[in-house]
Amino acid sequence: MTTFVAMDSSAAFTGRMSVSSTGVGKGNREDLSDIIYMIDPTETPLLTIAKKKSATGVAHEWLSDALTAAATNEMVEGGLYATRTMVARTRYTNLCQISWIAYEVSKTQEAVSKAGIKSEIAYQAVKAMKELKRDVNVDLWQNVSAAIDTGANTSARGSDGIHHIAATAHTGDADYAIAAMTGDACEESFNAVLNDIYDGGPKSNMAFMLPAVKRKVSKWTGVATKFFDQEEKRLINVLSYYESDFGTVQFIMDRQMEAYADTSDAIVAGDFSNCAVAYLRPFTNERVDVPKSAFAGVVETEFCCEYGHPDSYGKLLVAT
Repeated sequence: MTTFVAMDSSAAFTGRMSVSSTGVGKGNREDLSDIIYMIDPTETPLLTIAKKKSATGVAHEWLSDALTAAATNEMVEGGLYATRTMVARTRYTNLCQISWIAYEVSKTQEAVSKAGIKSEIAYQAVKAMKELKRDVNVDLWQNVSAAIDTGANTSARGSDGIHHIAATAHTGDADYAIAAMTGDACEESFNAVLNDIYDGGPKSNMAFMLPAVKRKVSKWTGVATKFFDQEEKRLINVLSYYESDFGTVQFIMDRQMEAYADTSDAIVAGDFSNCAVAYLRPFTNERVDVPKSAFAGVVETEFCCEYGHPDSYGKLLVAT
């Protein structure tokens, strides 16, 4: 038989655990989860879809060719051959830029017991590589090429980005505020861009945009019909592929396109099948010696955007 001893309810219970390290709580182990949460995005859409090529020099070059415009071709029987002057090939150049992120941790930090990871230097290396790839994705969009370093020039080289390449390419016939991109007129202008690209030869297969624009184009009249997926039991009202008169265009969100305060590009469409990243030095992670009680490393790459022909791209502008 268990006997309970009555206690004075007004007296303080001295054995209560304290959240702070006082009293009997001094001996409690901390409760620190072994899971490290990170919410920052790591996707790199343009870098991911771009082909991988090799560069052998700082100035990377490639050729583009075109056919003579189609025309009637009626010749006299038994006539003399007349040589046609073919369109000359065009040579394009882009510069390889160097991108790196260096990191370091003290030898003490590497030695102590840590929550969620075993090696601090290894963790920082993985984190730095994710950041570097995201930075490269930004530069593939935003950069404007700098002059080759001649010795006197100490500025960093920059590889021309798609925003800059498309600056003189095909554009829509109007500018639209983001809020107005839901309308039929905006959809018509987008199709005008696809039409211009198609008239030049290429067929657009992708269109990149920021999330704010993606939300609007998903409501275009031509694709606004909602339907219910019986198997998945969910309502569908999103546009991932756009069926145009000029081919199927995949719509892709990219967080690293420039913010609207810095650019007039709302949507960049085009034939991205020829878009490539040419690496003079691929992504690497190396340990480096530092004159201190620490471990250090650097993730690094040297690359340029091989965009093919500038006329492969077009853009719809946002009103500023």
